[in-house]
Amino acid sequence: MGKEGEKKGQHQASSPKKPKKSKAASLDEMLAIYHFEYLGDNTDYVKGVYKATRLRNKIRQSMRLIVPPDWLKHPEAVKEHLQYRHPIHINGPRYKAIDEEAMQQALGYTRQEAERRHPPPEDLGGSDATLRYGVLGWTPLMQGMLHKEMWVLHTWGVNLESPLTTDGRYVLAARGKHFLARYAELTQRMVDIISAAAIEVRRQSGQQRVVVRVTGLGLGAWLAAISHEAELVAKVSQLYTDKLLSLAALHPWLQVRHPHYPDEVTWVSVTGFPDTGWDTEGEVNHDPFGEFEKRAITTMKVPYPADAAHLIVNAWDDASLIGNAGSLDPTLDGWMVAGGHSAHHPSMITVPATQQKNVFRLGGNASNASYLHNVPFAPELLDAASWLQADPQEMSRAHSPAMVTPQYAVKGKGRSGAGMKRVREKQAEGKGTQGGKQMKPSKQGKS
Repeated sequence: MGKEGEKKGQHQASSPKKPKKSKAASLDEMLAIYHFEYLGDNTDYVKGVYKATRLRNKIRQSMRLIVPPDWLKHPEAVKEHLQYRHPIHINGPRYKAIDEEAMQQALGYTRQEAERRHPPPEDLGGSDATLRYGVLGWTPLMQGMLHKEMWVLHTWGVNLESPLTTDGRYVLAARGKHFLARYAELTQRMVDIISAAAIEVRRQSGQQRVVVRVTGLGLGAWLAAISHEAELVAKVSQLYTDKLLSLAALHPWLQVRHPHYPDEVTWVSVTGFPDTGWDTEGEVNHDPFGEFEKRAITTMKVPYPADAAHLIVNAWDDASLIGNAGSLDPTLDGWMVAGGHSAHHPSMITVPATQQKNVFRLGGNASNASYLHNVPFAPELLDAASWLQADPQEMSRAHSPAMVTPQYAVKGKGRSGAGMKRVREKQAEGKGTQGGKQMKPSKQGKS
């Protein structure tokens, strides 16, 4: 940990040059950065929300930066990491599709300034791997979708895309018994951020319950450096799903939904007595945003709690703007801002790309305005006085027991309901987790 500690000290002592632009960027300025239609089919909807002053202000007022307690002591390092991001970053900066003059006009800094903070992996630079945070914000949804609104948390998992990434150099340097310890350390930071976000969503929404949908952040392309080690991948997947389940155990009012791609299934946490476990057939779809309301009647084996607020965890990149490559990005980060991607829905495989517009796409049922969560639209997010602390113990103490309402898999069935029965049957077969038993590893493929 010595090198990481040294990096924190270096960040704290430095006085980074502030971007020249301090006021909020306009949507037109931001979209001018890209040499392609960045928001794709979602362009008109986002423009409509942006022009609606009431909605745009509500988004800005909802936004929070969630930071682990140790990094609250180093606000300048956090600001620098958040503020100087690349428009597109896929295994390194990508500038072929970027107008660099428009970028400087909208963001207030140059490509070179971004590369000093987020250098290409081969330059062996970058920040401390333990530096994590999440951007939380509310967004309306396009009319006629499953929900009218949702909150989105933009954060990232462990990036082992190569041994040269910031996370790769930290985690892979500790081969042997220390590898999983470091992987668990970074994953726990992500989970603590999700926990704090769920609590804030509960506060903002006024709802007693929250449903969080979170895919396998870091369990897809970001496992490339260890993909040839099947046993290690299985251990990492097990660790990840155990960490997610701990969220439901910590907050009885929280339902965790964990979509598994390419399997057509979503695992759902079941809170009961004496333990919390997974219903591994809770939902017959793997859409990260959930299904259309009409389809949900047949696909939801474990229904949503009534009157719950909905939180989606976006698989953000550790060095890009929110949305990364937008409509050209075949990952959740791109779908989040551009309204879904047909290439990742099994029924779309035989449909020519020219015919895919307005056809159901994975993530296409949650067209939203979360592109407006990017910091240039809300520069006040850089004010450290407004940041939330990702500390589950502190957050738990802040909640009264009277506010906690246990939830069950099947409405009205209690602990003996069909959902809990499925959990226990799978546990007996060695496929589930409850009370520390082993669970089938996740096959989630998105990062």
